[in-house]
Amino acid sequence: MGLNTSDPEEKLLYYARALKSNPEYVEAWIEKGNVLLELGVAESASKCYGRALEIGPDSLEALAYKGNALFAAGKYGEAVECYKKILSREPETAGTWLNKGIAYARMGQVQKALDCFERAVDIEPEFAKAWLFMGDALVTIRKYAEALEAYDKGLAIDPEVAPSWTSKGKVLRKLNRHQEALESLNKALNLDPESFRAWGSMAGSLYMLGRYEEALEACDGAIELEPEFGPWNDRGIVLVKLGRLEEALEAYEKALELKMDNAKTWFNMCDVLAALGRYEYALGCYNKALKLDPSSKVAWNEKGNFLQKFGSLGVALKA
Repeated sequence: MGLNTSDPEEKLLYYARALKSNPEYVEAWIEKGNVLLELGVAESASKCYGRALEIGPDSLEALAYKGNALFAAGKYGEAVECYKKILSREPETAGTWLNKGIAYARMGQVQKALDCFERAVDIEPEFAKAWLFMGDALVTIRKYAEALEAYDKGLAIDPEVAPSWTSKGKVLRKLNRHQEALESLNKALNLDPESFRAWGSMAGSLYMLGRYEEALEACDGAIELEPEFGPWNDRGIVLVKLGRLEEALEAYEKALELKMDNAKTWFNMCDVLAALGRYEYALGCYNKALKLDPSSKVAWNEKGNFLQKFGSLGVALKA
């Protein structure tokens, strides 16, 4: 349109003037929507694309942008309707099948999402992004072997996607293939050394392999990157294995400071307190854990064992 500026405010002013001069200017409505979408004002952007479609209802460009804007605004169902309209006219557009699948996945409609991803790779077998999103969808329904196959196909095409190497590592952990998981997670960290999720997952596999000192280092790597979301509970578990109980207790306390309703952390802290001889506090933790998760048979059994060992046998039998 002859516009030579990167400033979004100048762009918006330019398109406002263009539309004042010619309110039926489809391209100006689309470009204005694009600027608003780049600024994160997705709903306003979708209205611009909607206006473009009122003027030029055959514009696939405006329809595609409107779908993306609705998706960005969290209106996944409406986004799907846009993608459906595009596919009714251009059914062999792999990118639109991908977008439709991602929208379905966001709505929790996993099978519909998988159908879309399958269609995308049927059209374009080397479509790495579709394979990788397919892997993510399969993980949500716990089809780990199939998810691993999808990740392998996607990463063979585009091996530079760090989050997908992390996701593959997590799947391998689910399959108890921890050495392979470490290899995948190392690739993720080579691409993105600041991925706290990769560091956290690595800690889990190192722990399962009995490499506790390395697991602790991986926990600390994740925590250093994201202190508010790091694996404090896992750090406590590793420290228990290393016999560093006071430090483990501090890690559990930090985990609870961030998330007080984590029954597993309360339960983990019980054992440490009991081992340190702080029995009254340990009993309080058992009670807290069971209040949060009263259906846990393991927790009830462990509380009974604790009471039987340290007194109150009658209460132990009841528990």
